[in-house]
Amino acid sequence: MKAEINKYLGYFQMEFKRSKFYFGDTLIRFLLTGLRLLLPWGVFAALVTEGKLDLVTARSMVWAVLIGQAMYYSTGRRIHNIIREEIRNGDISIRISEPLNYIGAKLAQNFGFFIPNFLFLIIFFGGILSVLAPSKINWLALGVMALISFLLVNMVNIFVGLTSFVLEENDGIFYLTSKMFLILGNQIIPVALMPAWVVGVAKFTPFYLGLSAPIEVAAGRLDFGFAILAGLINFALLMTINQIMLFKLRKLLIING
Repeated sequence: MKAEINKYLGYFQMEFKRSKFYFGDTLIRFLLTGLRLLLPWGVFAALVTEGKLDLVTARSMVWAVLIGQAMYYSTGRRIHNIIREEIRNGDISIRISEPLNYIGAKLAQNFGFFIPNFLFLIIFFGGILSVLAPSKINWLALGVMALISFLLVNMVNIFVGLTSFVLEENDGIFYLTSKMFLILGNQIIPVALMPAWVVGVAKFTPFYLGLSAPIEVAAGRLDFGFAILAGLINFALLMTINQIMLFKLRKLLIING
């Protein structure tokens, strides 16, 4: 057991050391968020001018978009490309034959990317976040939910990557899932502005639970217990689906070589 844990830890340490090469990419993408914020901020500013929204609420909504971006950009979005390339060049046959769970190894590796990048973004933009954040934020709950976010975003992207052994090109699936994170994850405008029925359905999906739920829990608008339970259930379902796909892939490789 100890030897196996050390192997997962090795994957984590490898990506942790390599993560410094991606700080520039993470920072540039996050800075580009400022341009994307012009649209929602323009809408919020108009609503404030018309007296339909107060300035504090408008700022907190901008904060929600920023936090969502910070989590999304630090969860290791390239994992689906890595898996796709391993399937295409045949390296997958070596990876899945290792005495480690393939999905667990990918999660451990990406966790090494997540930790430094998430801390980097939160610390670097701490001044901005503290100015825009709502007055009462449960930062501990946000930290716990950030881990749930990491698991769900990665599991969805692992699923996208594994579809490569069925589809020649899976860019369409990634486009669909990424846009679902974009829409239901406070990436464009806060989900709180959407119709209640949309939120009611969305809160059971990994897209909402992955990026919106941490913000809603931290702001006190979503029950912490429900968010953790629903997040873990979604994680278990996605893990089961991915393991089934991995089993079929392994079986296909054994038969066809």
